[in-house]
Amino acid sequence: MIVNGTETTPEEENAMHVAANFLESVRAGATVTCGDLADYLAASFPGISPRRCLSLAYEAMRIASQSPGVEVRLPGAA
Repeated sequence: MIVNGTETTPEEENAMHVAANFLESVRAGATVTCGDLADYLAASFPGISPRRCLSLAYEAMRIASQSPGVEVRLPGAA
């Protein structure tokens, strides 16, 4: 997978799966920010830089927003 023009490493791929599982577990009506998810990834994957965790979190949220029944508000979206 390519995120922000950079091929993901196996560890980053794993982080994306963790992020997807995390987002699936969020209860309806709960609020999770991209920063919250990035912090969670950074704590779970110390080998991935915080900036990269933010990119991975954003991508995971973008992908999740395409699923029916999931509401994700991305910056700049109306």
